[in-house]
This record gives sequence, structure tokens and C-alpha cells, in this order.
Amino acid sequence: AWRLAQRGYEVALLERKVPAAADASSHGSARIFRYAYPDQFYTDLVLRARTAWDELEEASGSQLIAPHGSVDYGPLRNPRHLAEVLANSGVEHELLSAAEARNRFNGINFDTEVLWHPGAGVLDAERSVQAMVAQAEIHGAKVETNWSVASVEATGTGYKLISSDGRTYRASKIIVTAGGWLPELLGNLPLPSGFLRSIPTMDIYQENAYHFPYRDRDPEARLAWPTYIHKDPAFKSYGLPGGRDASFRGQKVAEYMAGCRMDTASQQNGQIDPANRERVIE
Repeated sequence: AWRLAQRGYEVALLERKVPAAADASSHGSARIFRYAYPDQFYTDLVLRARTAWDELEEASGSQLIAPHGSVDYGPLRNPRHLAEVLANSGVEHELLSAAEARNRFNGINFDTEVLWHPGAGVLDAERSVQAMVAQAEIHGAKVETNWSVASVEATGTGYKLISSDGRTYRASKIIVTAGGWLPELLGNLPLPSGFLRSIPTMDIYQENAYHFPYRDRDPEARLAWPTYIHKDPAFKSYGLPGGRDASFRGQKVAEYMAGCRMDTASQQNGQIDPANRERVIE
């Protein structure tokens, strides 16, 4: 919406609830921003995206990515391969032994070689979405909140969108960004049957995340905590400084893709899985 409005298009942004709603994918203050991906394609995309993040920070007048750096380790994370990818893209990084990494980041018990890249950090998801929406509005976009799309009909000149309470909107083109709600909306979109059959199954999880207060109360020590991704055959987890969600005093930790499996995001109940919680604590 921001980019289209910036280019002079007439844009309406229809929000199911509000931007960065609490039950949506981009809520809260803490997401990992990183360059380390096993596929070169994604690392190069991040390099391109970073210039746009810099532009958004300048336009909004606020820091959206806090620099914390990132450590990647574990036998399934393959730090040495990640280092090769970053080297090919010219991204600053170090490959550390487990002992070197434990000495530098003494709150983490590393079990393999460790990839460290200082350019990673913590992205404030909620404020980022709000900043993009604000830029869209500055460039003339109209933002509609509490506008849940129930179905879309093709018309002679474009499309008619129908909300869950019966309101309508007409547009020449639509872009659907429904995230975890996409499966329940797909059947109500005027799409060719062959295209619908070709869409892969979506894995939608109600993820559980937990915040652990730092033992060291020194602000400098807290700022030294990196983001991390660790994968081994028994357990896959990630963690990062929790930002506002943890009152800037704790690490957010979660097990990767271990929450309640859902057919659509509307099935989430907001309940913590006790077994998942015990696994993460352990």
C-alpha cells in the first residue's frame, strides 16, 4: 500500500481489524532480522530489502531495527554453509568455535561451530507496520479498519469486495495479503480452479513464545544478548531480545513450528500448550 500510493496509484487498504492486530502475524515488538539463510536467494533479498528499511526508518523518524547481531548453531543449522552464503554476498560475519562463542556470549551453551553476523538485529514488527501504513496515508492511501473481507466477486470493470457485515468496495485490481486467513478466503475468490488446485498446503501454527528475564541487570549486559537460531534433530528453537514485549529486560524464546496446528488462523484460541512450555524451559 505504501509503495503503490507512493507511485501515484489510488489505493485503499482494507484491514481485517487494525494494522498489526494482536492476533495477526506482525504483532508485538520483537522479530529476528537476519541475513543468514541456507539459500543465497534469500540472503540477497535481505540485502535489497535493507535499503528500503533504512528509507522507512528515515521517513518515520524512528529506529525499527535494533542492532543485536545473530548467532546460528546446531548440527541442522550448518553454520559453515551459512558462512559461505554470507561470504558470497559480502555480508560481514565470523565463524567461531563453540568455545570461542561461549566465551563471547556466556549465556548460551553452544554445541557446534557458531556463525556470528553483527548486521542482524531485532525488528519491531508492530511499529514497522504502523510506519508503513502512515507512509501510505501520507501518499494518499485510504485505510479502512475493521473491514473483514468475506468474498470477492468479479465485475465488468474489476472486482467487488464484500465484507463480513455486508459492506462493499469496488476496485480495478486487488492484492490479497491474508496470511494465515488465506485458506478460508481462497474459496471465496474468483480464481481459476486449476490455479486453486496448484496452491500448496499451508502450514499454520499457533506458536507459543516465552520471555525469560536476564539475570544480569546491567543495561549494557542486556544489550549484548544476540538473537539466535539453533537446530538439532531433537529440538529447534530461536530466541531474541524481547523489546517492549519483555519490558527490555528479557529474552524471547520459542520452539520452531511446535504450536497447535490449524486449518486457518481464525481457529486460534490464545492458550499456551503446557507441554510446549516445559520443553522450552528445559
